[in-house]
Amino acid sequence: MQRSVRLTSAAAMIAFGACGGTSVSPSQSPRASTATTLAGYVSNGIVGPIAGALVTVTAGPSTGATSLTDSEGYFRMAYSYGPDGRLQVTKEGFAPTMAHVAAPPSGGIAIVLHAATPPLMLDGAYAATFAADAACTQVPEAVRTRSYTAVVRQAPQFPQSTSFDVTLSGGSFAPAQQPIGGALNSFFGFVEANSIDFRIWNRYEASEIDEGIGEEVAPHALLEIQGEARLTVNDASTIEAPLSGSFSFTDATGSRTCKSSHHSVVLRKGIAGGME
Repeated sequence: MQRSVRLTSAAAMIAFGACGGTSVSPSQSPRASTATTLAGYVSNGIVGPIAGALVTVTAGPSTGATSLTDSEGYFRMAYSYGPDGRLQVTKEGFAPTMAHVAAPPSGGIAIVLHAATPPLMLDGAYAATFAADAACTQVPEAVRTRSYTAVVRQAPQFPQSTSFDVTLSGGSFAPAQQPIGGALNSFFGFVEANSIDFRIWNRYEASEIDEGIGEEVAPHALLEIQGEARLTVNDASTIEAPLSGSFSFTDATGSRTCKSSHHSVVLRKGIAGGME
């Protein structure tokens, strides 16, 4: 049975050392730096590019130089590289972030700003229910709603706590197509203050590691769920959001996919879920 798994840019983040949490993402494509200039890109995991962020050189030969990010989150500034070169990036509503830049980065530097308010803590077990849009009649009614137990793992310290991983159990999940094995029972997300973004797809474009939801709902029958859900909540006891993406069902007769922005996902903390 052939599966289709959505691939996105590599999301591996290399920590720089930070006041508010700093990362460099080789997958971004900021305008290229040169021997005498520094180019970069400032963003947030949920809101995306950040316009109007102030980049200030705080140490090194170019101390005092500044630049503002444009509407797409990019900046460029004259910069003299040195072993003690350091930047500070600030924006109202976000934690200030420091970055050490001693030599011209390949392509440019990508800096992640995090919300000044600590993220909502999601760590724990939930009952998770995924439901297809009622209009998805091409997907068999018996598999349009699936329930599992979900375990969310979120680091306790900031800024690592602004991302999380979710592992599902309670279903017969399809094996992942990767050398180290595993199953299609996981996804990831970001949380900034009380805003949550679930991303149910494969984040690793440049590797053989698979993620996403793929359940073998019957012999030779596969249900795949992919998409993104964004919401703002005041507490993590019940998390409910529309899911924009697809439910795909494949069996001996072929594949049927329903794409919609009206699927849904619900997580209820502390309640055991299970296969329906």
